[in-house]
Amino acid sequence: MARGLSAILWPASTVPMALALWRMGEDLGFARDFFLRDGLASKWQIWFALSLTMMWSARQLARWKAQPPETAAAAGESAIELAHDEPGAPPTRRFGNLR
Repeated sequence: MARGLSAILWPASTVPMALALWRMGEDLGFARDFFLRDGLASKWQIWFALSLTMMWSARQLARWKAQPPETAAAAGESAIELAHDEPGAPPTRRFGNLR
């Protein structure tokens, strides 16, 4: 779920960045009228901060998902499984997906 949300947030952050640049362009006289005239949403700083927050959140979610899973010692017995390598032989213990 974190990977999917990260994949959505990163490209979605271009929308508030475009709105910030549009509003800044209007303030500098380069662009036409911005569609919001007054209020908090009419400030380019708000759109810029929203875009940066979305980019930062996407990056944090991607980094959080990319971290290695818990070590077998920290996971306890749930990471240990019994394996029967040969029929009739006593089972051996393995950690997680180490085969």
